[in-house]
Amino acid sequence: MPTFLVVLVTGLAPHLGPDISGILAPIPVLAWPLTVFAHMQGGAPQAALLIRGNVISGFGVLLFYIVLYYGLRTEHGLATFGLAIAVSVVVAAGLARLLPVRPPKAG
Repeated sequence: MPTFLVVLVTGLAPHLGPDISGILAPIPVLAWPLTVFAHMQGGAPQAALLIRGNVISGFGVLLFYIVLYYGLRTEHGLATFGLAIAVSVVVAAGLARLLPVRPPKAG
């Protein structure tokens, strides 16, 4: 299934354009199979925790790319990548600590 998704997004990229295909490519293609495996091995609570982690890390990834977008216009590449990594890690780690893990509801 993951291979199919990669081939599908790659095949549609010329029609979707770089923006849309870039959005579709990384996170969903990685998250779907991981969520299925987490659910199979640990049930709904483990799948929910994996999705929580993906959402939280998505903010770090977004900030990573924003810092690169603006930073590479004015700064040297190495410094910009270092700053982007630092911002991404700090934001994702901070959100993971601030947002409580809620136990799944029985039902």
